[in-house]
Amino acid sequence: MKLQKKKRREAHVTPATGLVHLLRWAKMKPLFVAIFAFVLSGCAERRPEWIFIPASGYRCEVKIEVPARMKVGEEVVLKGERKNGPWKRVRPEEALPDVTPWTKQPPLHQSGFDVTGNVRWIVSPPGASTFGGVERRERTVRFSMPGIYRIKAESAFPTLTYSNEVEVVVE
Repeated sequence: MKLQKKKRREAHVTPATGLVHLLRWAKMKPLFVAIFAFVLSGCAERRPEWIFIPASGYRCEVKIEVPARMKVGEEVVLKGERKNGPWKRVRPEEALPDVTPWTKQPPLHQSGFDVTGNVRWIVSPPGASTFGGVERRERTVRFSMPGIYRIKAESAFPTLTYSNEVEVVVE
């Protein structure tokens, strides 16, 4: 039994066949454009109907806790809480240009790593403190030299504010 080889048909491209393909593409192009636009519109973030801005009497407070006495090299877990509010729900066009709005109701009270992991820690005098603990979802401090230090935190969330200042004696 002899197998017959099928002859492969060679495509001959001529200017006429190229023009035919171009005309077919031109007819289908509006459909492709419409599908592409539909897909992209589903990816775009929609403008929120309501946003939240600080209301009259708004306050943001951050309170930190650090032991008053520590030993050189001792790692201590820092504690903190943040309270803020009240917030006002408004339409986006009612927001003031210098206020960063929230698209969801901001949390009124936070504690733990939600606070201590999201502030900038300021130690005076600088240079002898090391912060860590992030991999354990906590914030810690360790001092390498004895002395009297002052610690405070700067929070940019939800608005810029500073915490209380705590004095620490490291022996």
